Amino acid sequence: MASSSHSTLFGAPHPASSSLDPYRDQAGFLPLVPCHKCGTVFIGRVSQKPGSKGKRFYKCPLLEHTDFACGVYYFEEQYINYLVAKGVLPSRL
Repeated sequence: MASSSHSTLFGAPHPASSSLDPYRDQAGFLPLVPCHKCGTVFIGRVSQKPGSKGKRFYKCPLLEHTDFACGVYYFEEQYINYLVAKGVLPSRL
């Protein structure tokens, strides 16, 4: 996905990051919802890997460390689209 302060869902621009502040928890993460693949609630993390260091991402806790890992994760821009599609966040803020 292209790097930008805005993301898109079906061609509509997303709000700037600061307009999402009311939806963030004290740690700065967006609402955590169940994984669409296995139903386990996502967890939020900040990447420490080179190339994405400091970027927030959301993943299924079963992504690793299990024999039945579902492999679902989203960087924050993608996760915003996911939350809007699920009706957790409004499409326009």
